[in-house]
Amino acid sequence: MLRNHAVKDLVLTTGDFDTLLGRTQPDGSHIEGDLEKFVSHEQWQHIVELAANDSENNGKYEEAIKLYDLSQVRTHLISFFGNFLPST
Repeated sequence: MLRNHAVKDLVLTTGDFDTLLGRTQPDGSHIEGDLEKFVSHEQWQHIVELAANDSENNGKYEEAIKLYDLSQVRTHLISFFGNFLPST
């Protein structure tokens, strides 16, 4: 969806992930961001994953890790780390 890509660009341009997307507390609970008030959970999830993928593709690995963790799709996070572990 074109809107999700436009919002993803806004999120990455501002870098204000906590305000726009929310944040995960140390206990694992999620605090909603402003964006979640206006889109469905599925749209929010898609926007976060788009942002994480773009960050990874642009070499912004710390940003990508934070976004993958926020998306709560652990398979992406595990796969991301797996790419950086040395093979034995």
